[in-house]
Amino acid sequence: LELLARARGVQAVRVQLYAGLLQFLQFCRGSKLSSCSPVVLEAVVEGWAGGNGGGAPATTPGALGSLVARLDATQEAIERGNAALVNEAGPLLVEIVARDGLDSGAPQLQQAVALHLLAALVSAASAVPAAATAGGAGAPASPAPGHAAASSGSLVAALYAQNVPQALLQGLAGVPQAVLVAPARTSRRAVFVIEAQLGLLLALAQAGDGARARQLSAQALYSLQPLQYLTGCRALDLEPEEPGALGTAHPSLGAQLDSLRYRLQHLVPACLRLVLGLAGAPPEA
Repeated sequence: LELLARARGVQAVRVQLYAGLLQFLQFCRGSKLSSCSPVVLEAVVEGWAGGNGGGAPATTPGALGSLVARLDATQEAIERGNAALVNEAGPLLVEIVARDGLDSGAPQLQQAVALHLLAALVSAASAVPAAATAGGAGAPASPAPGHAAASSGSLVAALYAQNVPQALLQGLAGVPQAVLVAPARTSRRAVFVIEAQLGLLLALAQAGDGARARQLSAQALYSLQPLQYLTGCRALDLEPEEPGALGTAHPSLGAQLDSLRYRLQHLVPACLRLVLGLAGAPPEA
């Protein structure tokens, strides 16, 4: 995080740091071992013991349960430590990373990486309730337009304070159909950006520690009328080619990747996941 602050004026370095931080956050998060089946647990513990130079691990229910509890506690401590750091640096992170993620003039791959990093930061920040962050920073308990829910943390509050969700929605609504029917390389990169925009919005809708916090986060995003923006996105209002329109019953992988059907198959599921994430937001839901 310190290096990122120092490199804010050097684009090439920033992108490399974005990618490294994104990989680190993805590596640190995962399902708790206590939720896995016994067969999976034994395999994981055996591999862990072997990797640490240990002998055959104890597999009695009591010993296995104790080891799993310790490993889960270690992972939780790492996640909470990351969350505290991310929330503490929330405004600065948003200032630096969102600038690249929302810059339509920046290289599209750089945009996509920055947006994916913001989504990962939102998820990481949710490991600690806002009351546990520095100063208890957060938005009001009752979500209102332009504010995040109380339990979603300082980073989410900074995203709303800097109007990042609104900018994302406006950007999606303004994507023209021509983007998805452009030459292959251009349209593929545009798909990466749109998919990352939808992913960040979904992360905002699911932000927070606990069901109530996530519901408040969904309501906060819902108050910005995201469905209206999504229905106004003309790029999502295209009909793909018929399956046989590629000229052969078994088109090459390259032909499939360059098809409009392939691009929409990336975007429509991401859009539906966002809609489902907002499904519990309306008061009447």
